[in-house]
Amino acid sequence: NSVFYTDKCLGKFTTDLKNSPIWKNTLLIFVADHGSRHPGNSPLYVTEKFHIPMIWTGGALNVSDSIISLFASQTDIATTLTAQLNINSDNFKFGKDIFSENAKSFAFYDYNNGFGFITDSTVQIFDNPSKTYIQNTEKSKAKSVEYGKAYEQILMNDFINRKNQPK
Repeated sequence: NSVFYTDKCLGKFTTDLKNSPIWKNTLLIFVADHGSRHPGNSPLYVTEKFHIPMIWTGGALNVSDSIISLFASQTDIATTLTAQLNINSDNFKFGKDIFSENAKSFAFYDYNNGFGFITDSTVQIFDNPSKTYIQNTEKSKAKSVEYGKAYEQILMNDFINRKNQPK
């Protein structure tokens, strides 16, 4: 019921905007905030739980019907949007411009007691308590194993530093 209700409300909202004079200058970005308990009773860490859609729509778009197939995450929204507006995105150091030809295809996610790191050729899911990989499809494990760990460490250091900054 909640999905039906949300879909109905977003549909009405979008239709009302399309029929208004502001539509031509409007950009809507729809993205889920988290993974889900589904599919089925799968474990908390599986990648399918973190595969969420991101839809860009609106009259302000110059291009339509495009599909970006690289791995991305919510942290990429601000960087991508500021790049489209030619605004400096240095404050968004964890994001990438998903429309850039140079964008690296990867996504990082964390779950309770671990993290996942995904690229076009790799799925790595790390369990913090056991300090082991639950899944690691990387062929050259020595080099890229450190990417997910390094990303998590830099992310946590940034969070701790922001938390400790005076307000």
